[in-house]
This record gives sequence, structure tokens and C-alpha cells, in this order.
Amino acid sequence: MIVQFFGMDEKTRTDISIAYAERTNSWHVLDTDLPMAELQAQYARWLRTISIFFTKDYNSSIVVSGYFPTKESRDQYKDISGYMHLSETNKFPDISVWVDTTDKKEFIDKFGKTIKWEEPNEKEYDFRITNTGNEYLDALPTRAFSVIKEYKTFDWKPEQTLMIGKFQPWTKEDFQKYKELSEIRDVVIGINHCMGMTDDDKLSLSQVKELILKDIPDAKIIILPNIVEVA
Repeated sequence: MIVQFFGMDEKTRTDISIAYAERTNSWHVLDTDLPMAELQAQYARWLRTISIFFTKDYNSSIVVSGYFPTKESRDQYKDISGYMHLSETNKFPDISVWVDTTDKKEFIDKFGKTIKWEEPNEKEYDFRITNTGNEYLDALPTRAFSVIKEYKTFDWKPEQTLMIGKFQPWTKEDFQKYKELSEIRDVVIGINHCMGMTDDDKLSLSQVKELILKDIPDAKIIILPNIVEVA
């Protein structure tokens, strides 16, 4: 899962994106975490590359936050034409959130250059956060949760059941157990990292994950050490 937050209100955008990342157990990166760039489009390209390779290699979620002040910078972030392993039909990022909470139309970058804001059109974002004037709706936790609720992303706060196993392979019996557990509460599937430990442990983590997703396309999956006992 790749989630992009953008907008001119740097503090509010940063606070919301960090709160969202913490609640979804995602890695978080700001454009200001990167080396200085003379062009906003360069920041966008760096963030795009980090997003793609982090999620590809770590099978995890990432939240990126930056100004993305111009159409060029927003287009550069979404340009995945050079990544052959990504389908042309893939949506990138998975969710784009415009934090529209300031009337500020320009800012001074690290080189002292004035950067002008270009208003995005509706095709450039999926979700928009604004100032409503309601203390509850404008509170940081509510704003972060509003994105989770809208897109049903993995929320780590509610009580959940952890189903742990090697799943070498994932079987019909495992699927049936999952369905029974999910009738009580949401289920997280924890895959033990055990490939090669015995002659029976032949499947890689990605192969096990693929088998699970065939049965449960929206499964919540985490990777665990080779847990043999819970104390």
C-alpha cells in the first residue's frame, strides 16, 4: 500500500500523515528527509522511487508526505512508465490525499526560491481533507482515521485475532479456520519465517502470501519470526 499526502500546510500535513502511518504500521518519509533538490519534480521522483522499491522489497506499506505544489511534481510522482514490473493498469499511488487546510499559495524552498502553488484538479487526488470548523472533525486523530475508514486500510488499533502458522502450504483447512475466526473479529494472519528450516518448509514468504491471497484477496498479513511458542 502506497499513500501520498500533499499540500501547502506542511505542519498539518506532516502531523496527519505521521498519525496515519502510526495507526496503520506503515513506514513514513517526508520530502524534507531527502537531500536538497533544486526542483520539486526531483523530490517527487525520489519519493516515487522510494515508494516503489520499499513496498516491493519489504511487502509493507509506505506513507509519503510532501508539498507536491505543481502539476508537474504531482505527475512526476505518479509516472511509473519506467518500471517494467508494474502493470500499466496499476493505480499509483494507491491513495492520494490532498491536505487542503491553508490559503497559502507559495513558499520559499531551501535555495531561497519562491515556489508557487498550482491548484490540483479532481483527478489528481482521491481524498481531500479541509477545515470544517468542527473541533472533533478537525482533530488530528479524526483526520487520520477518516482516510482509514474511507479506504478500509489495515487499522492496528481495534482488537483482532492473530492466526499464526507456517502455512507450508496454506490449505483448505486453514481457510476454513480463518472463516470461523473472522466471524468473531478481524483476523490477522502471521506467517512464520521458516523456509528451509526443514525438508517440509519449501515455500518462500511470497509464495505463501500468494496462496493466502487467492482465497482472501483482502487478507491482513504480517511476517513473523519462526514462532514456536507464545508465552
